[in-house]
Amino acid sequence: MMIIIFFISLTNTYICYIIVSYHFTTSKAHVTRLGARVEELVKDEGLATKSDLPFKGDIDLDKVRACIEKEGAQKIPYIRLEAALYLCGGIRGMERGTLSEERNADGTEHIASVEMVRLAFPRRVFTLSQTEYVIDRVKWLYDHRHLVGGLRFVHEPKTLRFFTGRLEPVSDWPEKLVDAYCAEFGCDQ
Repeated sequence: MMIIIFFISLTNTYICYIIVSYHFTTSKAHVTRLGARVEELVKDEGLATKSDLPFKGDIDLDKVRACIEKEGAQKIPYIRLEAALYLCGGIRGMERGTLSEERNADGTEHIASVEMVRLAFPRRVFTLSQTEYVIDRVKWLYDHRHLVGGLRFVHEPKTLRFFTGRLEPVSDWPEKLVDAYCAEFGCDQ
C-alpha cells in the first residue's frame, strides 16, 4: 500500500490528507478519528471484479495529481522536518522529497514519490550516547509534532533549490518549538 501525506494550510490551521490506494478499515478509522481525511485512489482496474490484471492494488498517480491540484497545491506548505530537528537538537539532516526535486517545465510542483528526512552518520565516529541523543530528540520532536509548521521559499533558484534556496517559516512555529524545548530541557542545551 502506498501512502502519501500532505497538509493544506487554511488560515493557520491544517487539514491532513492521507492518500492510499485502498485502506484497511481500522487504519481509516484511526486516521479519520484524528481529524484527517482519507483519499482512496486505487486504479480503476483494481475495482474490476473480473480482470486479468495480476496486481490490483496500484495507486493511480493521475488521481493523486488531480487530488493535490484540486485542493490547491500552492497552499501546501513545505514542512522540511530537518529544520525542526536542527532547532530542537542541533541535528542536521537532509530533506529527500518534493523540496529536493526541481519544478516541472510548466512551473508546477513535481511531487516526489517519497517524503523523508535522511539522517546519516558514520557509526565508527559517533558514540552510543551521541546516537541515543539523536534518538531522544527525534522522539521528543515526534511527541511535539503539533508545534511544527511549514516553510515557504523566499528565494527559489531554478536548480538546486533545496541547496541554495532560502526558506522562511509560514508562522511563528520555530519560536513555539524552541520555547517548548527550553521549558523541558533548559535553554543552555
